[in-house]
Amino acid sequence: MRAAWISLITASRSPGESLEVSTRSGVGAKRESIVSSWGSFGTAVGMSGLFVDGSKSTTISQYDLWAKRTNDAGGLMLSKYNKKVPIEIVYYDGRFDNNETIKLTEKLILDDKVEMVLGPWGTQWNIVSAPITNKYEYPVIYTTAGDSILYTKGNDWPYAFWSLSQPNESVQPMIDWLVQPATS
Repeated sequence: MRAAWISLITASRSPGESLEVSTRSGVGAKRESIVSSWGSFGTAVGMSGLFVDGSKSTTISQYDLWAKRTNDAGGLMLSKYNKKVPIEIVYYDGRFDNNETIKLTEKLILDDKVEMVLGPWGTQWNIVSAPITNKYEYPVIYTTAGDSILYTKGNDWPYAFWSLSQPNESVQPMIDWLVQPATS
């Protein structure tokens, strides 16, 4: 049974190294799950490598903040059970590698059996993750992807939801703003 308090599991490795899994907990001792049918959230987000600053500042920190605030307020309300349950997030280091992101996203679903997958950081890794989450019918809100390919591929991924404004919507207003005459 999974620990039910904000137990953040981080798996990371460098090429050629064996997989290391470490646990960090914001509250201390592990507790039994309040509702045994509730699992956890998980993400295969890049946590090492060239783009780690972007990943940490816009994705990992936000997931951690959400988990902390929700757990500080007593947990996530599961109306079906009329109970609040603590949030657990399983983190795997996708290393900003397409194949690693795909493999770890599938691991979250098949092996860890997370209740919900959280999107990774960056357009490329969101796009490679979407076919996997759709294959297993896991709805995911992808918050850090902006590419015109989403206009054509989006229909192929009915379980993927894209929250960033896409290039076609965001470029023209920027151009209009840049070319307007300066005001005194």
